[in-house]
Amino acid sequence: MAIEPGERLYTGAIASAQFAETYNAATLKIEAFKAAGLPVPENLLNGRHNLLVAFATS
Repeated sequence: MAIEPGERLYTGAIASAQFAETYNAATLKIEAFKAAGLPVPENLLNGRHNLLVAFATS
């Protein structure tokens, strides 16, 4: 699921263009691993999660 710039996140924070671009790039990498039938590296999953939490709570 992509995040659009200006979208309101679960904490009420508004997604910036830079945040949305970075989050969506990580999501595309995760989806590429899944499409190839490969396990997604934990650091990629954790990194995307940490990015979201850090932005949403700042």
